Amino acid sequence: MLFLHPSSSQDVPRFLKRLRCWAAAFLASLGLGHFWYLPIVFLHTKEDVELVYFVGGLLDCMFMLPLSILVLFSLLQDRRRSFWPVGAALAPLVAGGAWRVFSRSDELLPVLTVYLLLFGLAFVIYIFIRKSFFLP
Repeated sequence: MLFLHPSSSQDVPRFLKRLRCWAAAFLASLGLGHFWYLPIVFLHTKEDVELVYFVGGLLDCMFMLPLSILVLFSLLQDRRRSFWPVGAALAPLVAGGAWRVFSRSDELLPVLTVYLLLFGLAFVIYIFIRKSFFLP
């Protein structure tokens, strides 16, 4: 997808090139998302399988969520904006996932789930208010 040439004879606008780069990064992380759960096939103890789930969840929080949000942002935005709010909003989720890996416990999972749901709800409300009142 990233290295394909456009079908038209005209130059591809810079926006489309940037969007293709984001989409290629997202698809690569989607493929890796299946790869880092692969060691479960070779493991036999419950503790090892649990650790692979914890590490896989952390890697999903570090790569899949930010890239999917950034791809949506690059699709929906009319001008270039900074992406640091995405990293700032997902930093507690990554820190909680790291805590789950190092402590090897699921005690923090309900809190992280509620945080992720509230983050998604706040994002939808923000987009709705912004589009309803035509804010820049």
